[in-house]
Amino acid sequence: GWAAWTWASLAGTVPVAASFVAWERRLAARGGSPLVDPALFRLRGFSAGNGIAVAFFAGNAGLFFVLTLQLQNGLGHSPLAAGLPFAPLAATFALASLLAPRLQDRLGGHVLTLGYAINAAGTLALLVTAWLAGPAMTGPLLVPALAVIGFGEGLGVSPLIGTVLAGVPAKDAGSASGFLETTVQLGMSIGVTVLGLVFSATLGGHQATVTAYSGAFTVTLIGNLALALVTLALLPPLLRRRPAAG
Repeated sequence: GWAAWTWASLAGTVPVAASFVAWERRLAARGGSPLVDPALFRLRGFSAGNGIAVAFFAGNAGLFFVLTLQLQNGLGHSPLAAGLPFAPLAATFALASLLAPRLQDRLGGHVLTLGYAINAAGTLALLVTAWLAGPAMTGPLLVPALAVIGFGEGLGVSPLIGTVLAGVPAKDAGSASGFLETTVQLGMSIGVTVLGLVFSATLGGHQATVTAYSGAFTVTLIGNLALALVTLALLPPLLRRRPAAG
């Protein structure tokens, strides 16, 4: 039921993006100051870091969106009851964020490996919990897995930004950080859209039963787990990069 202009807008992104890339390359070749220097994407660490940002934030933002739908629409929880299971996730995220700098001193970039592995393990635990519980699923039942996910997220956010930018020349730091932040927002949008579509497509009609909701949530978590594994798979090029000299 989308209007024609929405399809036209989607189709228009391709030539507009191509024109933007061509303009930036031409500007850089003339010695100008492009918004995003195309040379940045020849840095393996920068390219891998942006891929990680898309996969990581897509998985987590999509999870939060779908979990909210599951708790409120599927299980009939009030907004307050649906929000409470997120509190332990937020607490472990804050704790891990405080620990991340200390762990990074010891592990270097592999603090990201630890964080994304914990995030993947938490996602797998959430998938198994949802599958075993089925229609008997409740918010409190999901809390342990969500707490693990939050801890992994806390180790995987700020160290990612620092690690990616460490491989970028100092003169390009502003442009690179702006592009990375844009990539984070893009990943979150993609996650909410794609995983939301998987959830709604699996769910079916508006009068879906509790069983249908639990099944759709479980299927969507498979997508979350796949994104968590992609995040881990993209790490090696980022961790092998050398810090930029200037």
